[in-house]
Amino acid sequence: MSPVREDLEALCRALGDPAREWAILAEGNASAREGERLWVTASGSSLADPRLLDMSLEGVLEAIDAAEDDADWARRLSEAADAEAGRRPTVEVGLHALALAAGAAFVGHTHPTAVNGLLCSTRAGVLAGGAVFPDQVVVCGPDPLLLPYVDPGLALARAFRDALGGHREAHGRLPKVAYLRGHGLVAIGESALEVLQVTAMADKAARVIASALAAGGVEPLPAAEVARIDGRLDEAHRRAVLRSGRIEG
Repeated sequence: MSPVREDLEALCRALGDPAREWAILAEGNASAREGERLWVTASGSSLADPRLLDMSLEGVLEAIDAAEDDADWARRLSEAADAEAGRRPTVEVGLHALALAAGAAFVGHTHPTAVNGLLCSTRAGVLAGGAVFPDQVVVCGPDPLLLPYVDPGLALARAFRDALGGHREAHGRLPKVAYLRGHGLVAIGESALEVLQVTAMADKAARVIASALAAGGVEPLPAAEVARIDGRLDEAHRRAVLRSGRIEG
């Protein structure tokens, strides 16, 4: 087994740990890029006990552009997969292919209870309305992406493609976090460990924000402070150290 696949399996198990309340049953999916291929969890696979598929990255990207409807999308995904008997790629593989093609090494999509509590509320915008504490900036970045609810599958892949393009044009980089209203969280990283850390910090941020709302309201950090934290050399060093390890266990 390649180191990339080993790291992805470790990431899946960590994301799917029931104690974390980020995914249950067959919720969520994760991926990693290996050359011109990607590894992604199969449809119906539990993150806690992952089953992975090897797919053509280019094949998935072509399907996003060319598929005529959901049935054609499913067919094209099957053709792009080196599928074992009975395994199909998750219909959300488009999210993964787009982020991996844009420079990510690993992607994790989960449905954390605390995050979804806000994403399923009328206050979902607070998650992307400005960081509320410094470590949120350091780990999750200063510019999270927030998408409206879109039906998972082909429609979501295309919406994510357009949103990522707009974000990169505005900020010159990929977001570390994408929030999907009424749905869940996408964590984007340079390592499996970074994806785990981004998910954990986004979960903490959601809990802090929910507590702040209950206490009377959210007071984000000033934009100038967020930019200063994001650009500090000591924080850049800390980011590099944090994401450089591997997931244990």
